[in-house]
Amino acid sequence: MKDGEIITRIQQGERELLNILIERYYDHIYRFCFYKTGNRESAQDCAQETFLRMIRYIDVYVEKGRFKAYLFQIACSACSDSLRRRGDDVLEEEAVREKIDRLSDERESRFVEKVETAELVKAALKQLPESQRDAIILRFYSDMKLREIARITGVSLPTAKARLKRGKENLKEILEKEELL
Repeated sequence: MKDGEIITRIQQGERELLNILIERYYDHIYRFCFYKTGNRESAQDCAQETFLRMIRYIDVYVEKGRFKAYLFQIACSACSDSLRRRGDDVLEEEAVREKIDRLSDERESRFVEKVETAELVKAALKQLPESQRDAIILRFYSDMKLREIARITGVSLPTAKARLKRGKENLKEILEKEELL
């Protein structure tokens, strides 16, 4: 069943269909929230807040074939609110450490190398302005198209393109300083 049909039926009173939308998009939203907050608990809270807001406003939502982008807009807002409340945007390594603990010794060294590189990239991402960081996370970690990124961030398509381009350039400069490229 397509999103538009599900939403129409929910708005007509079939509230149990909300679960379909939540199950369909939870992993995508959680992953975005994790990259944005860097913290598993914060990501869970932000994902939950995203779906609570979705439920709260589903009756006034007008379907235009962009429901996924609409959810990412909500998630972006929920993450920004959470980071403001926390007072920082420190990316934590808890999820990575849990994976390392579960790896066998022969695979651990390769994984640690990849994790270290990923941590350096995360640290480099933190140095970018939020608008550029969001564009990169949405494009490369959430596999969004530029048009969707523009909708989610509330800017024009050329602005989204420019932010992504400048973000990639800045990221490259930062990583070159770290001698990763």
